[in-house]
Amino acid sequence: MRKDAMRAIADNLDDILDLFDDELFITDKSGIALKVNKMYENMTGLTQKQLEGKPVSSLVEEGIFDTVVNPEVVRTKKSATSVQMINKQTKVILGGHPVFDASGDVSLVVTFVRDITVIAQFQDQIQRQKEVIEAYMERLEILQEPSRPINYVFESPLMK
Repeated sequence: MRKDAMRAIADNLDDILDLFDDELFITDKSGIALKVNKMYENMTGLTQKQLEGKPVSSLVEEGIFDTVVNPEVVRTKKSATSVQMINKQTKVILGGHPVFDASGDVSLVVTFVRDITVIAQFQDQIQRQKEVIEAYMERLEILQEPSRPINYVFESPLMK
């Protein structure tokens, strides 16, 4: 590829990454945060400036994340997925992927992030609705039991 084309890509990398619909989080092999795109910033409220240069392990220690996939991706040299809570309120799925250098070692980890908070909330609502339905079904079964004695309030043979 021509040097001027490579330079154009490098000069516009931020804009290129911001074109993705997915949230992106890029680290080096040591787990140091290098780059996030605008979608990531919008979803999490965490900015490039807040994250850049920080080890993901310290972000876990600070309670910003509860888990990360970077160490597993570097150790196994394979893609990894996990569920992560960000700031104890946003539930996401992480898909971490290795980028290899010329010698075959992991040099970067690119993590695609998907917000599943709404999906998790829907699952919780569905579970609660199932529990309500089950409770009503149990009550209905009790009411339909044939062995249940009927206590009539009236006594006349005509009324019976």
